[in-house]
Amino acid sequence: QELAVIRNLVALHAAPGVGLQIGRRYHLTSLGLLGYAMLAGRTLRDAIDVTRQFRALSLSICPVHLQADAAGVLMTLDESVLPNDARCLVVERGLTAWQCLFSELLQRPFHPLRIELCVPGSGEASLYAAHFDCPVDTQAQRNSMLIASADLDTPLPLANALTQRT
Repeated sequence: QELAVIRNLVALHAAPGVGLQIGRRYHLTSLGLLGYAMLAGRTLRDAIDVTRQFRALSLSICPVHLQADAAGVLMTLDESVLPNDARCLVVERGLTAWQCLFSELLQRPFHPLRIELCVPGSGEASLYAAHFDCPVDTQAQRNSMLIASADLDTPLPLANALTQRT
C-alpha cells in the first residue's frame, strides 16, 4: 500500500525534493517501539545497531546496508527493490528521515560527512547540499550517507541508563 501511495504521489508531482519534504516529518515517535529502543542506546552507533536488529519494525521499504569507512560508517539504501519511478522519492525521504532521527537522538543538528545519490530523477547537487549541509555527489554508484565516527560515538543525551540494563 505504501508503495502505491508513493507511486501516485510521484505521478502527480515528480519534482526532485519532494522526498526531502516528506522525510523532514519523521520523528523517533514515528517508529513506535523501535524509536524507544533507539533512545535506550548509549551512543548513535548503538541506536543504529538496534535498527539492524529490529529491521522489521522500521518504516524503511528498501534494505539498509552499513559499511565501515575510514571516516565512520556508510549507510546505504538499496533502491534496487523499488520500481524506477519511486526510487528518487524513497531515497530522498529515507536519507532525510535518518538525518532527522539522528538529530533527535543527538539533541543537536546532525550533518552527514557526505551524501551520494544515483537515483533517476534526482535534482541538482546544490538542492541536496543545501538540505544536508554537506558535500553531495549526484553521479555516485550508490545512495548513501557517510556518518562521522565522532557522531557515532557521541553519548546520547536522552539515553536512559535504567532501560539499558534491562
